[in-house]
Amino acid sequence: MSYNVIPHKYIYMADFQDILNYTIMRKRMSQFEEELKLNRESPRSLKEVVKEFISFTRGVIREINDVNFREIMSRQLSLARKLLMTINFRWILIFLYRRVVTNLVNTLVSLINSAINQMKL
Repeated sequence: MSYNVIPHKYIYMADFQDILNYTIMRKRMSQFEEELKLNRESPRSLKEVVKEFISFTRGVIREINDVNFREIMSRQLSLARKLLMTINFRWILIFLYRRVVTNLVNTLVSLINSAINQMKL
C-alpha cells in the first residue's frame, strides 16, 4: 500500500479551538454590526465603536490564513480608518464649510451692492 503525502501547509485541520474562535469572531462581528447601526447618530459613541472595531480587526488579520477573507478584512479595516478620520475631522470640515459659505455669501452680497449702486447712477 502506498500513501500520498501532502505537505502540512496545504492541509488545514480544524480543531475545536478553531471552531470556537470562528464562533466567537462571528458573534463579535455581529455585535459590531449592531453597535454601528445603533450609534450612527452619536459621533462620540460611533468613534468608540469604530476604534474597538479597528483594534479587533488588526488582531484578527494577523491570524487569518485565507487570502480572500484577509482581503475582505483589510477592506473593512481601511474603511473603518477612513470613517474614524472623518469623525475626527468633522469639526474642521464644519468650520471650513461655514467659513467658505460665509465668504461666498459676503462676496455675493458685495457684488449685489455694487450692481445696485451701478443702477442708481
